[in-house]
Amino acid sequence: MDRRPCGSILSSEKQERFEILSHLTIVDNRAGADEAIIRFARSEQTNPLANFPHGGYRGVVPFVNEEQSPLRNQLFKCSIIELSASTVTVSLRSRQFNDQIFQDYTWWNLEHDLMDNSFTAQYRGLYDLASSSTHKRRLLLGVTAPAMPLELSPKQ
Repeated sequence: MDRRPCGSILSSEKQERFEILSHLTIVDNRAGADEAIIRFARSEQTNPLANFPHGGYRGVVPFVNEEQSPLRNQLFKCSIIELSASTVTVSLRSRQFNDQIFQDYTWWNLEHDLMDNSFTAQYRGLYDLASSSTHKRRLLLGVTAPAMPLELSPKQ
């Protein structure tokens, strides 16, 4: 899996990898409500095989064209709360006080947010360090100097 941030891979590449729900249109915009929710309708261009389970963090960005990086526009962090063959409903991480951007663009893309995955990987690494043997922790933290093993075994 590519670890570049949301929006740094061209949409066509993401389409081939089933990592984007593209060409969504807004049918219900409650981004300014206390519980900020947007419901999108899928279009003919939306890939029905894209891999998007409920939950997890995603990024919603306006779609301009295939060549323009979505990073040139505002990225809205969100989670999928409902997914059907015709609609996708997301909950935005924060309420939007200015919803003009939602009126300015017709098409929207929903993408995986890989930045969030990197934080999860960091916490897993921290757990692995904390649960490793005392010798290995001391070695990794620089408390014990590296040395040649006295005897080689399959574990070393």
